[in-house]
Amino acid sequence: MDIEDRISRLLGHIAKTNKLKEASGKQVGDLLSVGDNLHFIVFLSGSSRVDENSYFLVDMDREELSEICIDLSKTNPSIVAPEDVDRRLSELIWEMKKNGWSRRGIKPKINEIVSSVKKYKGEQAVVTVPVWGLNLGDSPLVVGNVEFKPRPFSEDVEEKVKQIDPKGIGVTAIAITSSIGDKETIFANASIKINTAINIIRAFSFPIVRNDMLQEICIEGDFRQLV
Repeated sequence: MDIEDRISRLLGHIAKTNKLKEASGKQVGDLLSVGDNLHFIVFLSGSSRVDENSYFLVDMDREELSEICIDLSKTNPSIVAPEDVDRRLSELIWEMKKNGWSRRGIKPKINEIVSSVKKYKGEQAVVTVPVWGLNLGDSPLVVGNVEFKPRPFSEDVEEKVKQIDPKGIGVTAIAITSSIGDKETIFANASIKINTAINIIRAFSFPIVRNDMLQEICIEGDFRQLV
């Protein structure tokens, strides 16, 4: 089954589930006796009511949605993350909900999403990341297409760095590079470039040794963008 058919089948399940839920006006667990028990048995995992600001996903549909997002993102892996596919499909689900869970005209929209994911070129941005343990003195350092700058940083960057290093002793530099991707992959692609540059610095400075007395060079743990 191709990805378009999988999405279509999934949306059919979601529409059926939510139409029955809205028609019953009951809690999720009360739908066990309605329709295909194999499909609705997982309703027991939740009992919250669904209103105009939400829709419900049974466990099997949630798992299938996750697998579809992963599989579709693999058609353009360096640019599109599963989270971006999830956002696109979620918008389509909301559109179905607004139309009373009608799937009229849904197939061309599914094809458009699949095509757009495969063809998406990504957005380009400059990513700035804090770096721990890199002592540059007073001079910046350029390695390939990554620029490392020592403290003091510009006022806006300094304020953001203080949120993760309030004492100002851990983050010794920032790495700046351009990257292409969606909201998620743009950071992952930047981290690859920055870590490659850091490995080159390591190779020409000191070996990586597990010793608490040595401060290893690395990017900030949760890789948050500063600017």
